[in-house]
Amino acid sequence: MAEGTPIQSHLDDFNSIVIDMKSLDVKIEAEDKAIMLVVSRPSTYKHFKEIVLYSNNNTLPFEDVKANLLSKEKFDFDVCLDDKVEGLNVRGRPFGKEGK
Repeated sequence: MAEGTPIQSHLDDFNSIVIDMKSLDVKIEAEDKAIMLVVSRPSTYKHFKEIVLYSNNNTLPFEDVKANLLSKEKFDFDVCLDDKVEGLNVRGRPFGKEGK
């Protein structure tokens, strides 16, 4: 997957490939599908991949991986917006002083 591709777009392409494989009678277990989704992310997801793949869970539900990827994308987007927020400067009388 190319860097910067939205998660939903990637999920659409990924699901299309899975459907194509099913039509060829290739059986993919849910956990294998989840692992393929995680490792298909670009290198910027290195820490995310490690956390998901090496967590203490016995299984790796596809829906959980999908939800976590969408949450990470939203978090990254929100952090990016916060970095671009400019401060607000107010001019006027200093606080606590009465004008005469």
